[in-house]
Order: sequence, then C-alpha cells, then structure tokens
Amino acid sequence: MLSVDYYILFLASCQLSRKPDSALWNELKMDEYILKYPNGQNLSVMEFADQHGANNFLCGIGEKCNAGELCHPVQGQAWYVLFAIQEWNLFVNSIYMAVATTMDLVRGTTASLLMDLTDPNDQAPSYGGPKFIFGLLSALCISLSLGVFSILATTTIASAWLTISGISAFLGLGSTLSFSGLQIASMVEQEKAIEPSAFNKWSRFGYFFSQWEDTMHQGITHNVNATLHSGISNSGPGGLIHFIGNGTFFYSHPKKTSAEIELSLKDVTQIRALVILLRSMNAFVTRASEPCTSHGINGAWDGDDYLSYCGPDKVMMNIIIANGKHAKNTLYNAKAIALKYNITTEYLTVNSWKCQQKYGLGADPYANTAMPMDVTSECVANLLVCDCSRPDIRKAIKKHGTVRACRDVGGLPI
Repeated sequence: MLSVDYYILFLASCQLSRKPDSALWNELKMDEYILKYPNGQNLSVMEFADQHGANNFLCGIGEKCNAGELCHPVQGQAWYVLFAIQEWNLFVNSIYMAVATTMDLVRGTTASLLMDLTDPNDQAPSYGGPKFIFGLLSALCISLSLGVFSILATTTIASAWLTISGISAFLGLGSTLSFSGLQIASMVEQEKAIEPSAFNKWSRFGYFFSQWEDTMHQGITHNVNATLHSGISNSGPGGLIHFIGNGTFFYSHPKKTSAEIELSLKDVTQIRALVILLRSMNAFVTRASEPCTSHGINGAWDGDDYLSYCGPDKVMMNIIIANGKHAKNTLYNAKAIALKYNITTEYLTVNSWKCQQKYGLGADPYANTAMPMDVTSECVANLLVCDCSRPDIRKAIKKHGTVRACRDVGGLPI
C-alpha cells in the first residue's frame, strides 16, 4: 500500500490520485485533519473556505456551493473537505425537495381518491378518526421521502442515512412528531364545529399537511444552517464531522430531475394512499368467504361498487367494510380504483395476502425505512386479510356474521 505521504505529494501537485471515495478519505486521515484544524472550533464553513481562496463558497438550502477543480483555487486537503461539503449540501437540498415532492403527491392523491370514493350524500362517512388517518399519512410521507433519498443517494450514503434514525438530524423528527400530535389534537377539537359532510371532514387534512410541510422545511433549514455556522471541528451531533466524517459524502453521484423522481413515486403513492384510505374506512379483505360462483369475472361478485376477485385458484377475495357489527359489501364508485388509478382488486387482495402470510397481520416492513419505488415490491399493498378458509373463522361466521368472526376469532382490529 502506498504511504500517506505519497498521496499528500499528489495533492500538493494538484493531481487527483484516483476518484474520491471513503478509502482515500480515510487513508489521508481527513477526519483528523478536520477535528484538529487550527481554531476549527470557532471557524464556520464559509470562513474555512475563505481561508483557502474559495470566497464564493455559499452553502445552505437553495444554495449550490461548488468546490471547483483541485487547485482552482483550493489546494490540498482543504479541497477534499470542500468537495465533501459540496456533495453533502446537494444531498440536504435533495431532502428539502423530497419533502415537498412527497407531501404534494400524498396530499393531491388523497384528495383525488376522496373525491372519487366518497358518497356526497353520506353525512356520516365511516372513516377512522383524524389521529389514525393523519398518523398513517404522515408515516407514508416520511417513508416516501426516504424512498426519494434512495434514488438520489449513492450506495454508501444510502446505507448510512436511509432510515428514520439516520435522517433525524436533517428532518428534525422530534419536533415534527410533536407538531403532528398537537395538530391532530387541534383537528379533533375543530371537527366538532364542522358540518359532518365527507368533504368538510376531509378538507382539514390539506391544511394541516401544509402546516406540517412548513414545519419540516423549517427544521431542515435550521439544522443545515446550524451545521454550516458552527465550528468545522465541532464533534457534536450537529457538527460537520457527524455528516461528512469517514468519507460518507466523498463521492460524486448522478443528479435526478424532479420529473424523474415524481414518476418513480406516483404509482406507489397512489397505492399506499388508497390502502390508507380503505383502512381508515375499516375496509379489509375476506379470503374464501364464498365460492367463485357469482356473475363476475371467474365467478367474482359483479357490479360497479364491488371490489371482488377470483383467480385461477378459484379462491374469492373481496374487499368489504366493517360497519359496527355488520359487513358492507359495496364501496361507493369502487370502479374508479381500476379505471382511473389502474389499481386492480387482484393487486390489492393478492399482495395484501402475501404480505400478511410473510410478516403477520397488519405488518408494514417499510414503517421505519424507505418505501420502494417499484409497485411489484412486497407489501406496498397491506390491507388486513381475514382468512375465511380457517374452520374456526368459518364456524364463527355462520353463528355471528363475517365482521364479528374476523374481529373476534381472526384477530383483525376492525
């Protein structure tokens, strides 16, 4: 292995020895260079850049600081530091963009689904409370944001940051979750004074999502600015070394456009938002509750307001709604799910069943990590499934009906 002195000679001669990577960063002991930099506890990133001739090195949200080429003008190890900061700055700006993109998609998709699937004459829609719905939609936004980061990041960055805990320093999740709790409580109180129509009941969510997005953006901006203005040698949680240390951002990575990101997100967002809406309605899947002998395709139920599927295995899968102790087999304008959103009942039921078989009832493997951008990934659809082929559930259905059997014997939280 070549010595550190050899690499320093290369730096001094303004020639890159190889492409930036974490191995080179560590061989050059860059962490030590940053932590022991003279007066580094008091020197901000901009002041550090000024010392080395990069007078226009402006980083932050909305800024595109550029280290330039080695020795033009920054030389030696200082250039390596500024290059890593440049890549980190691109990443935090991507986070800022991802929050806006995912919020807009979830908000828009949810509103569209609500308008299509809500009966305008229903004055008492059977949705779950705002705490339940907003909590699920909030989790979806964070998981989708992590999915955006996975598109933007290199493998090394992804492994370091693509978890809820990994990006907490950027998103300020502690304050975000506190904000959510306060706003949910406020929503519950405000709903008491609102006319109980479906439209009014749901219109509140758009407003509070906007408030939550603003809070997240403020948290990101504040945390990034705090890092940039603290001393470069600060080793605390918000210090620069916490983010660029070990060469985490010492890479060039391809840039994605907003259009490319939104295209990747759209289908998954629609499916997850639909699943959340259906679960808030107390909708669930019944498997093998009846034989495939009806008048629909392959013997499924037939009608515009039914969500029913019979496959080659001749097992009927239906999506129904638990309304107290009774089952409601129809959903207003259910045909729009397939015709407008291209989400089939087969996809929703079969994938939910596969997910439940592998992970258990109501499980979500993406609760604390990145949502995949591929709709064929497991558990993108994760509706609750009541397996009516079980003898104990079938017996309970005959005695108490489907909802009570699935709730009491099947263990579904409906």
